[in-house]
Amino acid sequence: MEHLTLSAIGRLYLTTANGATLELSRGSRLPQPEKELHMYQDLTPINSMVVSVLDPATYYADITVKPSHSFSFPGMCFVELELGNLALDPENGQEGDLPYSFLQHLREALMELKPGSKENKLVHRVHSLVFPFRMVKNGFYLGIGGELVYYPMLSVDVLRKDHSNWWKSANL
Repeated sequence: MEHLTLSAIGRLYLTTANGATLELSRGSRLPQPEKELHMYQDLTPINSMVVSVLDPATYYADITVKPSHSFSFPGMCFVELELGNLALDPENGQEGDLPYSFLQHLREALMELKPGSKENKLVHRVHSLVFPFRMVKNGFYLGIGGELVYYPMLSVDVLRKDHSNWWKSANL
């Protein structure tokens, strides 16, 4: 991936276990940062799951161009997953319909985060790349070097109406 340029990468395709494919177009800009906690599923070059106080662009920079750790990557692809009420209140927030089997561990990891000191916390070092597409918070991020682009996920209403075969396949 580090040998490519972002201009060489067009659309992003999401394929379900049953082979149904959804095409996503690149967004014109990154979404506005939200002042809440985040959970990222790294898709490549690693497949770890991380919770963070950092917004997606800052998280990307922290792992690539301005690393605060002993490791860095020349680029990466990741997705932000939904945390529901835990994003604002990890200690007391209701879990609602979050489908994660590791909710207690997730809650504890979120409570360890502290802006300025403990900004990222590894939830799973090697996490399955299979996740419910309904949990994609807002989209997918792809970065190479100092460039980061965003592929917004379609809304559930649009998926149900215009891409019903893919949506059904994604939720089996």
